[in-house]
Amino acid sequence: MSEATVGGYLIWQLYPKYRIYMDLDMTSYFSDEDFYWADNVFFNPEVLRKFMAAYRPSFFIVPLHNKLFAQTLRAWPSYKAVFFDDVAVR
Repeated sequence: MSEATVGGYLIWQLYPKYRIYMDLDMTSYFSDEDFYWADNVFFNPEVLRKFMAAYRPSFFIVPLHNKLFAQTLRAWPSYKAVFFDDVAVR
């Protein structure tokens, strides 16, 4: 799971080995619910809990400025930071 703004790049680099949740260049393929998940999963702990139950994503790419998400994700200790740069944590 990543912010939808980087979906196209991730599809280009990672698909088909990894499924990417959303690409904003292909908006006609997504429902209002998909947009709700994408807009809220990184900022609302309850939405994250429901998203995890529904999708069980294998990875997250999170902007460095999002400290709330890092704290919230601690509820799932199997997720670990494996890489970071000046933009995001993966």
